[in-house]
Formats: sequence, C-alpha cells, structure tokens
Amino acid sequence: MGSSFIEYRGYGFWSHDPFIERFAAETAGVIESQVEKQEWEIDLSAHWILQASGVFGGCIHLKLDDFLVSEERRRKLRQIAQSVTEQHAPDDPIHQTGILLLRLLDGQLKTDSSSPLGYMVGRNKPGETKV
Repeated sequence: MGSSFIEYRGYGFWSHDPFIERFAAETAGVIESQVEKQEWEIDLSAHWILQASGVFGGCIHLKLDDFLVSEERRRKLRQIAQSVTEQHAPDDPIHQTGILLLRLLDGQLKTDSSSPLGYMVGRNKPGETKV
C-alpha cells in the first residue's frame, strides 16, 4: 500500500493512499452535491476526483496551497472536511485521516515529510491519532 504526504503551508502528514483517495473522493462528492459552487470548488473537486482515481500511488497531491489561497476558502474546505470526517466512526481510517487534515488546516499540525511517522493512520491503536 503506497503512502503520500499531504502538505499545506510547509507542514503536513503521511497517510496511506487508499485512505487519502477515499477521503478526497467523499469530499469531492459533498462539493459536487452543493447547489451553488464557486469556481475554485469545482476545480478542487475535479482535481480531487482525479487524485482519488488510484493512478497516483505514492504521489497523491491535493494541492491545498494552490486552492486555499484565502481564509474564506480554508474555512469552507475545513467545514466540508469536518462533515466528511464526522460521517465515519473514530476507529475508521477515513475519520483518522480527516482528523489529521483538520489539524493541518487549523495550523495545529507541525510535522513535515521527514518527521517520525508515529502519528500515521494505521500505526496507532484503533481510535488513536497521535501528533
């Protein structure tokens, strides 16, 4: 199972590709279901669907810095990501991946690509997300 580094503003986290792909696909689905969408949301959704396709093993790039160029956009994506996260039980890797993404978007995650992987989803006890 491949892993990718999800980065935003110089920090990020590693996660297994299937977890990122599923989270990205579900988030894109929420965006697509909105009646009114801004152009950046349409672009993000299309990009995340492509990233969730399974062809980018070990190289999934959500382009958070490219899409979240304002506080308004960051808050909007955070709101959607939180709703996706909350749809899953705490021991579900999708929930745990979502928690890491929320912490990253909130500026609470200060790990980089060379940090120890003790926080990585799948390496912790069920329901535990360390960082």
